[in-house]
Amino acid sequence: MKAEFLHPVQGGTPASMSAASSLVAMAVQSYSTMLAWTLCVVSIAWHIGFSLWHTGTLWQGGRNSEDTLPTVYLPTVARNFTSAAVLGTLGRPDWGWLFLGAGVFSWVVLESLVVQRLWHPTAVPASQRPLIGIHLAPPAVCAMAWLALSPGSTDHWILMLLCYSLFQLRLATWLRAQPFVPAYWAYTFGVDAASVTCLKLTQAGVGSARVLALPVFIGTNLLIGYLVVRTVGLLIRIPMHRVGRL
Repeated sequence: MKAEFLHPVQGGTPASMSAASSLVAMAVQSYSTMLAWTLCVVSIAWHIGFSLWHTGTLWQGGRNSEDTLPTVYLPTVARNFTSAAVLGTLGRPDWGWLFLGAGVFSWVVLESLVVQRLWHPTAVPASQRPLIGIHLAPPAVCAMAWLALSPGSTDHWILMLLCYSLFQLRLATWLRAQPFVPAYWAYTFGVDAASVTCLKLTQAGVGSARVLALPVFIGTNLLIGYLVVRTVGLLIRIPMHRVGRL
């Protein structure tokens, strides 16, 4: 556990624990407001504590630029966006906009560092390329959070964020160089958010979203179905290999 927290690439992934709690809080809100608020408060408390600690370690310097991959978005970008979304869902957009703002400015600052790493003379190793799937998440999750804070909005900024998210798929062939590993689930966060955003904009009557919603929805389900099948296959093969060694 300690090694993961201090790892230069994977050190941001513990932030995903609170992100999952926020998503569950949004899912159970219609069944139990008390449970939803409990999960919301716990997840945001973890988010703030972990983000402050993680950012503090980064600001101390001594970091290798080759270790700057999209996992760096998780503590201060992804988590601020999901915090904003859950607060909007629970009827507190006044607090949610604060978190959205923190996420946006963190994303703007970190985006240039991540892109600079992708342009680095030393290519990202194939084993780490699945993590780049996180790169399409910030704009899509930001758009989804925006709609949670302002339901029914058709603001042009939401469409701009959606388009930038879909644009990240241009590297799909290069990213698939690594044989299947569970890290490919990193793609689902952004793809799910893009699909939800398209559907909500379609309900609001946005013409371009109506065109994009169906193919994005189908693509999202095909991707998740593929990941489920490959993951189950991987779980089955591991025990079989162990039996074979016996």
